Amino acid sequence: MAQFADQHSHWTKRLALALEPGLAQRITGTGFEAGTLTVYVESAAWSARLRYALAECLPQLQAIEEGLTNVRVRLRPRAPSP
Repeated sequence: MAQFADQHSHWTKRLALALEPGLAQRITGTGFEAGTLTVYVESAAWSARLRYALAECLPQLQAIEEGLTNVRVRLRPRAPSP
């Protein structure tokens, strides 16, 4: 489990540098497997914006992360606060 937390922290930091702050705050999780970065976003409304932004910054991300070939966006709402 710690490996996934470290991986999420790693990508959260990189995406925060590559994306505008308002958009980066909408990310609810990340995953990286077999060259594909999966970025989870809190709502469908933000997913389209994030998809376009990630397509624009993909070359920048590939320059700092060897092996990154693809980025996809998936919906994962934030857990409700107690």
